[in-house]
Amino acid sequence: MSGLSSYLFSTLSKVGGLGGSGVPDFPYTLGAKFDEFSGRTLWEVHAAQSSDGKHEATVFVFDKARGPSFTSVAQNSLKRLRTLRHPSMLRYLAGAETADAIYIATEPVVPLALELAADRSGADELTRWGLYRVSEALRFVNEDCKLVHANVSVSSVFVTKAGEWKLGGLELADAVGAQEGGQQVYRHFTSVVPGYAARMAPEVEAQDWARLEQGKAGALDGWGMACLIHECFNGDLSSASQMQTQGQIPAQLWPLHQRLRTADVRRRMTPAEFLQAGQRANGYLDSSFVRACRFIENVAMKEDDERSEFFAGLDATISGFPAEFTKHKILPELLKLVEFGGIGSSGHDAKVLSSIVQIGKGLDEAEYNELVAPAIVQLFGSNDRALRFSLLEHMHSFIGAIPAALVSKKVFPNYATGFLDAAPAIREATVKAALAVAPKLGHKQLNGELVKQLVRLVADPKPGIRTNALICIGKLCTAQRSGLELDGDGVSEASHRYVVCPALMQALRDQFPPVRSAALSVATACAARWDAMDIARRVVPAIAPLLVDGERPVRVAALKAVGAMVARVEAHAQGMPETMAKKQVPAAGKQSVGAQAEAAANMAAAADGWGGWAVSSLSSTISGAISLASSLPIAQQQERAPSAPPVAAASTSRVQSDPSLVQHQKPEATVSSPTTAAPARTQPALTAGATAGGWEFNDDWGDDNGDAWDIGNDDWDAVDKDTPAQSTPAGGMAAVASAPRPAPNVTVAKTSLKLAKPATKKQPAPRSGPAQTGAAPRRKGLGAMKLVSGEVPTEPVLSSKTGRIYEKRLLQKYIEENGREPQTDHGLSEDDLIAVSSDPPAVKPRPPTLTSVPALLSTFQNEWDALVLETFTLKQQYQQVRQELSQALYQNDAACRVIARLVKERDEARETLATLQAQVGTAAKSAKAAEDQMDVDSGKPAAEAEAELTPEEVYYEKAAETAKVLSKSRMKREVPAGLVSADAWKTVKESETVESLHSSTKPGIFSLDLDRSGDLALTGGLDNHAEVYSRSRDQTLATLKGHTKKVTAAVWVGGGGLDQRIITGSADKSVRIWAPKAGNADDANVRSIGWTKASIIKHHAAEIAGVAVHPCNEYFASAAVDGSWAIHSMDGTTLIADTIDSPISKIAFHPDGMFLGIGTGDGFAKILDVKQKQVLATLDVSSSNEGAADVNGLHFSENGYYFITTSPREAAVWDLRKQKKAHAWTLDDLVPEDSREVAQFTAARFDVSGKYLALVADRLYMFKVKGWSQLAALPAGDLPVHAVAWSGETSSAVVAAAMDNSLRYFSPAQE
Repeated sequence: MSGLSSYLFSTLSKVGGLGGSGVPDFPYTLGAKFDEFSGRTLWEVHAAQSSDGKHEATVFVFDKARGPSFTSVAQNSLKRLRTLRHPSMLRYLAGAETADAIYIATEPVVPLALELAADRSGADELTRWGLYRVSEALRFVNEDCKLVHANVSVSSVFVTKAGEWKLGGLELADAVGAQEGGQQVYRHFTSVVPGYAARMAPEVEAQDWARLEQGKAGALDGWGMACLIHECFNGDLSSASQMQTQGQIPAQLWPLHQRLRTADVRRRMTPAEFLQAGQRANGYLDSSFVRACRFIENVAMKEDDERSEFFAGLDATISGFPAEFTKHKILPELLKLVEFGGIGSSGHDAKVLSSIVQIGKGLDEAEYNELVAPAIVQLFGSNDRALRFSLLEHMHSFIGAIPAALVSKKVFPNYATGFLDAAPAIREATVKAALAVAPKLGHKQLNGELVKQLVRLVADPKPGIRTNALICIGKLCTAQRSGLELDGDGVSEASHRYVVCPALMQALRDQFPPVRSAALSVATACAARWDAMDIARRVVPAIAPLLVDGERPVRVAALKAVGAMVARVEAHAQGMPETMAKKQVPAAGKQSVGAQAEAAANMAAAADGWGGWAVSSLSSTISGAISLASSLPIAQQQERAPSAPPVAAASTSRVQSDPSLVQHQKPEATVSSPTTAAPARTQPALTAGATAGGWEFNDDWGDDNGDAWDIGNDDWDAVDKDTPAQSTPAGGMAAVASAPRPAPNVTVAKTSLKLAKPATKKQPAPRSGPAQTGAAPRRKGLGAMKLVSGEVPTEPVLSSKTGRIYEKRLLQKYIEENGREPQTDHGLSEDDLIAVSSDPPAVKPRPPTLTSVPALLSTFQNEWDALVLETFTLKQQYQQVRQELSQALYQNDAACRVIARLVKERDEARETLATLQAQVGTAAKSAKAAEDQMDVDSGKPAAEAEAELTPEEVYYEKAAETAKVLSKSRMKREVPAGLVSADAWKTVKESETVESLHSSTKPGIFSLDLDRSGDLALTGGLDNHAEVYSRSRDQTLATLKGHTKKVTAAVWVGGGGLDQRIITGSADKSVRIWAPKAGNADDANVRSIGWTKASIIKHHAAEIAGVAVHPCNEYFASAAVDGSWAIHSMDGTTLIADTIDSPISKIAFHPDGMFLGIGTGDGFAKILDVKQKQVLATLDVSSSNEGAADVNGLHFSENGYYFITTSPREAAVWDLRKQKKAHAWTLDDLVPEDSREVAQFTAARFDVSGKYLALVADRLYMFKVKGWSQLAALPAGDLPVHAVAWSGETSSAVVAAAMDNSLRYFSPAQE
């Protein structure tokens, strides 16, 4: 029992991951402890591994025996580390708490205190980047999480393998004040943190918690940053007074350090401010290393031109990075960029891949296989051609380190698609990369796929690709000389003869000279592999015309090729016998078949010596191999099948026996006989379109579409299975001996040769065609020669005396017993037998087992079992595919979510960056003006003296000047020529309706502004967009997208027009300035018209209530519903900002620009002096409303005296001179009784001349100013109208924007 207990204890210890005591649900095993770090924190830090041994980790262990105070702090650390997740914070993996201890597992890290003590390469840049990451983490804790870390020091920072700093040490982290109802751990438990007294902030030491809570968020952690910086450069801190000495702190960092350790909490720099200040030009955090790291982490949010500039110099940038940082930080980031497509436009992938390859060169084999190889293998499945081209271009630099099995299974299938790519550049790069891939392929894949694809490209439309394909084929065929280590023997003899050789012969007839030259060079290099007979019959005749080619390089290459071929033939001839003929002496009194054939040959020799020698040699050879081969005279050969190739006059005679006994044989088949003078030569099968050499080269080789492949994979290493019409059925055998070519016009006398007959069957009727030799009865192959056994021979042998075929084992047994041939009187020994190769081998027929019901049932049962098994396998595969599909869909959905989040973060970051750039630009201009300022009293020019003014003062000066000019011009202003008369407006009617301007899913237009011509209408809608509509073109010219909530205000700058800016405000708390595109100048090209986002203002913390442009068109005002208002310049800089004690609903500038009219949400209209930031007048507009009501409309008349306000139940015109109502309307005055319950005033606007007023309630009402007489009342649609505007200087039309996304134009019937 004790042994079982010990075993269980050991097992639980391993599962728990701890040596002496098992911890449930904590799958990590402790390793070595960082003894040097003991005592610096509450925790004992151990290196660790996951229980399966696959992943490294770091485990923090706390012993609860130290006391309840210590335990509370440790528990707080576990709680915060679990919930706070940020790239710059220590990554939590697992945690567990037992009665005795607390365990926290994190990513593998090393304490920063130990790293600082070691001599690190690139320590200065890593320190810069580390301080950046720590301050970034603290900004996240302070601003986003509304917490305070309160324990920032060297002991709370840890370093990853890459050298990155991660913030930990969350023992004292808690909310400032009582937001979470906690006990504020940093107030009560600082004494339990080792070494905290030496770095305690003054307010903590004085326990002045009120001052801390009233200070800036993160002020306490700013003091901790100062302590961290001092410890990084000057060692451990024993008292706060030591931080007053600069020591080794860099000069760039020292001013920031002083601001971080300021005793006054209100003036102390926070980590967020440190981060911002350090990144300024020439700041401590503004180094190329930090900028590169930040760029790589945020590359998805960068513009395309920024990416191009960065990636162009990436290799040079990372060359100076620390090796470990490059390996563990930069390399994974680059691999993620390429893998997940966050790089942007095409071309960047190739540059990043080049950097990945460069980094991979510095890795050992194990690291390369772990980090780089899997990612590169995955990249081969990309559809991006730029990436694929880069992979092919750099193939030689990385393919060698990838295992051959991985290349064969994963890489090659995707790589091979490049041979068929539509882009010529991809096909050519694929060919060039073949030499790098080939050593990684198996023998079958090399010969069956790679060589096949290369030969296919010999017929490519691009001549350069054809040339490179030939060169690649030549190097593969001569791998040993080329230095390639291919699997097995490399390109096999069968592939060379039946695949490569035809391609070379076709290339010799190519019209592009370099292709012909390359084919000749390859043929020369592969001369040793050519068959001598093929060289003599096919190759040399094909090369001969190129000896006089029109191109000199081709002629030179042809001459070399002929020389190499002749040398090959000479070498072969030296091993040949003097003659292939060997006389045989027939038995006395009898003339053998061979003797008869020899006699016929001698007769032919008498007529022609050369032809007689050929026939003599032929008859001699045949008589020693297959006697029935000469049974048909040459002059009376059978008619050739239509599918057989034509035979030239000088082609080799096909000496064959009766067609029923002869079948074509594969090149591997051999026929041997002891009676022949030399071994018979192997011949390939003669097929349709082929000749004795193994191929026939004609102009239409291959398919009609130019594809040189007409065979399948199954036929790759075999000869074409199609046979001439004379071929025998499957199961027949043939023995064909090589023979010299007979002379033309040679006739051979008929020879009576007796052929073996079946014992019990009649001779078959001869086929139609020319008469056959009478002594040569037709056979049906081996099926007709079931001699002795009555079955088809499985190991056939040929009798050299009678030409009969027998089963070898039965014939041998018969010879042993009788010494002669069955059914004849010829003496026969085993030496007289010729082995006949059979391919495919004869298959025995199925024995007659299905002759009974049990046998049939057994067979059916077997078939049923096989069917059920197959069905089960298919179901398994189906389920597996479904699971893979589900996983893929899940991953796709997750990727879409991540992309959406990243896009949103990118947009927010761009907006923030644009705001910062604008602010920095203004600050820089102000600084430059301050440097160049000159004393006006000392005689400096007035223009230079103006540079001393602040931007706010410049605005006041400009506003005063504008007001002065406009006031004077207003007194002399005349009525615009062509102004529509009041009588004409009495005939007004709806002249045009424009529908569906904005998205139909969120209908509604809240804002409307027309340009000075009245042609362009600017609208802001509920669909978060602003649109510019042209009445003359009757189409929307541009849609301004960027706001994430409804657009509450949209106004033109400078009277509007294609060349003017646009300002929009939205419920998303932002104001955007849109600049016209350069293409707007060419208004004829509608596609070029548009506006781009110039800057974004995020000054307000609530929904934007309104936007108004100053009359000088250089400034504008914005207001939010929370009562805040601000004045901005056109570059997005906020100049003046203040708040009022009421929510704002509408704003408008006075025509002179000195005052700002504000409508509030509690029913008042206020006139504000911008310079003094004081309310000059407050007017109550809610007298007719039931309690306070929003001012939903406010507009000044051009005369400067009147302005109108609208609230739901009242519209009033105010006289600013008397600060009282000049006229007012209620719903009872205008709206019929049956509509008053639902109607309300929504908008009002004076025309440009100040003569007319448009007012919207249940209808569109028009009034004449001063007399306030009603001119017209028109229906404005079924849905409410929230905006109205006058068209042009002559007030030729009134436009109303309704909630049904329509614009209604109202014009007088007579003008």
